[in-house]
Amino acid sequence: MIWTTTPWTIPANVAVAVNPTFEYSKVRAWKDGQVDTLIMASDLVEPVLKVGRYKDYELLGTLSAKEMQELKYSHPLLDLVPGQKDIEHGVYAADFVTAENTGCVHIAPGHGLEDYELGLDHHLKIFCPVGEDGHYTAEAGEKYVGLYVKEADGDVIADLEERGKLVAQGRLAHRYGHCWRCKTPIIFIATSQWFLRISDLRDKMLDEVSRVTWYPEWAGSARFSDWIRNARDWCISRQRYWGIPLPIWTCPACGKIEVIGTAEELEHRSGQKLADLHRPDVDSIVLDCPCGEKMKRSPDVFDVWFDSAVASWATLRFPSHESEFNDWWPADFITEGHDQTRGWFYSQLGASMVSFGRAPYKSVLMHGFTLDDQGRKMSKSIGNIVQPEEVVAKFGADILRAYVLGANAPWEDLHFSWDAVENTGRMLNIFWNAYRFALPYMVLDNFDASKADLSQYKSSLRPEDRWILSRINSLTEAVTDCMEQYLLHRIIRLISDFILEDLSRWYIQLVRPRTWIEQDDPDKLAAYATLYEVLVKLSKIMAPFTPFLSETIYQNLVRGLDEKALPSVHMCDWPRADKDWIDKRLEASMLLVREVSEAASNARQKGGRKLRWPVSEIVIAPSRDMVDLDNLDSVLRGQTNSKKITVLSPGQKPKMDLEMAPVHKKIGPVFKGEARAVVEAIAAADPFEVKRMFDQGEISQREAILKHGGKEYRITPEMVLFKELPPENLSAAEFSRGFVYVDTTLTPELEAEGYAREIIRRIQDMRKELDLRVEDQIRAVVDIESKPILDLAAQKKEHIASEVRAADFQLGLGLKLQGKLIKDWDIEGVCVRIGIDKAA
Repeated sequence: MIWTTTPWTIPANVAVAVNPTFEYSKVRAWKDGQVDTLIMASDLVEPVLKVGRYKDYELLGTLSAKEMQELKYSHPLLDLVPGQKDIEHGVYAADFVTAENTGCVHIAPGHGLEDYELGLDHHLKIFCPVGEDGHYTAEAGEKYVGLYVKEADGDVIADLEERGKLVAQGRLAHRYGHCWRCKTPIIFIATSQWFLRISDLRDKMLDEVSRVTWYPEWAGSARFSDWIRNARDWCISRQRYWGIPLPIWTCPACGKIEVIGTAEELEHRSGQKLADLHRPDVDSIVLDCPCGEKMKRSPDVFDVWFDSAVASWATLRFPSHESEFNDWWPADFITEGHDQTRGWFYSQLGASMVSFGRAPYKSVLMHGFTLDDQGRKMSKSIGNIVQPEEVVAKFGADILRAYVLGANAPWEDLHFSWDAVENTGRMLNIFWNAYRFALPYMVLDNFDASKADLSQYKSSLRPEDRWILSRINSLTEAVTDCMEQYLLHRIIRLISDFILEDLSRWYIQLVRPRTWIEQDDPDKLAAYATLYEVLVKLSKIMAPFTPFLSETIYQNLVRGLDEKALPSVHMCDWPRADKDWIDKRLEASMLLVREVSEAASNARQKGGRKLRWPVSEIVIAPSRDMVDLDNLDSVLRGQTNSKKITVLSPGQKPKMDLEMAPVHKKIGPVFKGEARAVVEAIAAADPFEVKRMFDQGEISQREAILKHGGKEYRITPEMVLFKELPPENLSAAEFSRGFVYVDTTLTPELEAEGYAREIIRRIQDMRKELDLRVEDQIRAVVDIESKPILDLAAQKKEHIASEVRAADFQLGLGLKLQGKLIKDWDIEGVCVRIGIDKAA
């Protein structure tokens, strides 16, 4: 007893498949006065008979799969399908048979791949009474001929029932192939086609795959190799009009086949000149056969994958131009999506193995697909498609490019995220601002970039200059290494970290005060030369990833200042890392300084002291290893706004306050009724004195004598718990190698500097609001309502005026404000009113 979800294929049945491991049962079953003898998988007897509405049954015996294969049967529609009369119907073993329905599968080799392969294995007739139009042919018999197969299901079922061959029928929801374009159901039919016998080349293909470099490695060693191991012969023919015609001519009389290799050969063989090798012109060409008949071309065209399969040498015009082929083939690198393991990667390899016996490429990168943020395929029906033009219109091409390259490894699927695109845009905008930061100062000072030779300023370079030069060259080295390994996602992350952490948040903050120096100072010029070197090299590194942004910076910084420079950044050589500038020790030391600076910032927050306010001292207390700032003390002082940096020896701490608490479970058993008095004595004692007494005694005799209420109590170390606490003026934060302490004590000098910084920041904000240029001078009036605060700020009057570029600066109490922009500010609870205007 067989089952099927495609009744229209029953007329083409030639066999039944059973699982080689199943046991089968032969039963006699009754229903409605009808007695049937049925064979099915033993485990499925009960459910099958229930579906067939049988009332009862008896087991007549069991059969092994081997015994099942000895059975023969007659086709259930033998009287209707004349083509079935010459077919011997038998039972065959197949692993694809599962324990579903009856455990016996209907086999029609003309209508399914697994059925077809089973038919080939057992030399079954490939009977296909269906034409290419989906209608039954005359082989299906007079009853069915001309019917569209999907509309014939009802007729086939009715004919089976009429002949007493139908046990049950019903509707079942299941997967069925549909045309991806028109969404109509697909029918499978066996047709005559042309094949490349890839199966004979399988071992050689696997050997070639192992010689190719794959990114990632498993794309070749696992996915692609697995596909080849299971590859079937390649069907290269298609029944279409458009395409490359198959150059195969066949004699209908003797069956001789001739394959034509070139247009010249065809013209010579046919004696005709062809203007076009495509259909319909080529269809009219006939060749003389040695048997005396005429050979005609196969009407088929090539599978389009065969077109792409020969692309690597067809684009080099081989075989007509062998020199180019010898110079450029095989390809160094190709890339495509992971679906192309069974597509382009495979078709190229197959065609190349047939033609040349080797792979047509040296390295392959398999990339992923772009999905939505939930990991779903982008589809019009779902409404989740994001067009690249939409992203470009909103953010720009460079941002989209950098995002796609950096979001994940090339071979992983990209889950598109608007937020992530925005973050990439934010990073590139920070880079643009870093570039724009330097430019106006360089222009203002007439900096000659053509003379920006770092060797001229070597003696004037600060440690931070040498550090950023080391970092840009280390970045160049790392990016080059990643490029060679196609790790594009790591490159974007390396560049992003450099821009955000090294350049913007660190170096520019360090170098900013040097750009404000008015005179032509070597220190400032060294900073300019360093920035110029970094920005130019970075624009070249970023050129493949952000081509437009890099080009703009190059045109301004290089081409705009040197007419002899190459016309475009994309014509420049790939930058090389200058190893003379790379100093890994300096990079490690600066990393430590940055970590200490961050810890100091955290300690400031705990102590309620803002970064703009200077502190008297930062103390670094390492837990184990010695901390060496490697002559970067000045950098750390500047970044932490501290007057002094102190580094203690490992294990050493600043002078701490000491807190002492009683351990009740140790005191009670010893002092019993006096335990409470001892606890009070501990609370009243000086923790430092108690610890001193413990430290003076021998290890076995350590004790401290406490006096309380006219009595003495001798306590031991386990009766108290000491805890060190920073004094009120010290705020602490942890870093990887210990603790950082910030002295938050305010002196009048520190307060004066702090208020000055607050006033400077407000005036700078007002300058931005007026959209003033860096070089613009201003008039400023600052009215401070508090006399004590005014006295402190007055100590820094000249410094404030210099920092805000004020040609006329007034600072006082009860001043009349004037200027284009007037604002009230709250600075540490004090009202400060400021008016500014551009100086005449």
